[in-house]
Amino acid sequence: MRKITPGKITKIVLFIIFIIVVARLLYAILVVVPDHPESKLAPNQTREGILERHRGLEADD
Repeated sequence: MRKITPGKITKIVLFIIFIIVVARLLYAILVVVPDHPESKLAPNQTREGILERHRGLEADD
């Protein structure tokens, strides 16, 4: 059986970490971003307009 050198182990570990980071990035892009609330707004709504209306309701209390 061949001996695995420390340099080779380091390369393997870094490759595994790289794969995990890329997978998490793809997950964030493909799953989380489409579920963001701004994408579900009606065409005439903006985030700023909704926040202004919400602040107006708080001031009335």
